[in-house]
Amino acid sequence: MKIGLDAMGSDNAPSVELEGIHLALEENQNLELVLVGQEELLRGANEKFPDRVEILAAPDVVTMHESPGDALRNKRNSSIAKGIELLKNK
Repeated sequence: MKIGLDAMGSDNAPSVELEGIHLALEENQNLELVLVGQEELLRGANEKFPDRVEILAAPDVVTMHESPGDALRNKRNSSIAKGIELLKNK
């Protein structure tokens, strides 16, 4: 199973997300992940599972004060926009 994850989606991103993905990957040998977010912060996230973790760069940052709709329209390189694009393209 392949899952896309917005690695920039929490207040302390991406530390919490990275902890979770390592636990999930250790428990489920069939799991593959596409981490969407700022590449410089995610670099090294696939060292332990290089064949099961892909990083999709999304350099634009959406702040908590922006609406999701505005972010999708104006920040096409944000993790939320890239994640929606992944879903759209299956």
